[in-house]
Amino acid sequence: MARWWEIVVPAAGALIAGLSGAWLQAQSSVKVLKQQGQAELDRLVAAQRHEDERRWIETRKSIYVEYLSIYEEWAKSQRRWFSQPLTLPTGTALDSDRPTPRFDYAGALQKMNTLNAEMELLASPTTKQAADQLFTVLFANQILKVAGDLPTTPKVLGPVEDALKALKASMRSDLGVVLPGEDAGDPGDG
Repeated sequence: MARWWEIVVPAAGALIAGLSGAWLQAQSSVKVLKQQGQAELDRLVAAQRHEDERRWIETRKSIYVEYLSIYEEWAKSQRRWFSQPLTLPTGTALDSDRPTPRFDYAGALQKMNTLNAEMELLASPTTKQAADQLFTVLFANQILKVAGDLPTTPKVLGPVEDALKALKASMRSDLGVVLPGEDAGDPGDG
């Protein structure tokens, strides 16, 4: 007859070996699952970052388009107004024969104040500075008036258009837009 340890020792060894194998397999599976979970989490975070960046760009783009449309509307109004032929009878003011521009200066100022606040929050520092410069040029030359007064001279169209050009370049850079013939350069500060 076999002694008890001859039966118990191999059975215990087999049991310990089986449990050890199962434990090692479980540890390996847990490690693989953690790696897969981390990879999935990394993928989701990257997708969320991409979506956030896309939304930021779309938000900036819509603000920039609205901002530029106000200035473009203003510039068109100025060009129309200053392109009118002058017939100056003796004793009349320089601007008396010109039709009144249709541009709503007070409304534009209100929109620009709102957009300036949004630009402060969302635009890169370079773009915000360029927008502030354009706004300053308009006010410094008394073209955009709160009370809806009419501009009286074309002296500022050049500086305004230069400031507008700088703003557009900064906005393009901010949005990552590179026009043909331009260097990719620095994508902005924001």
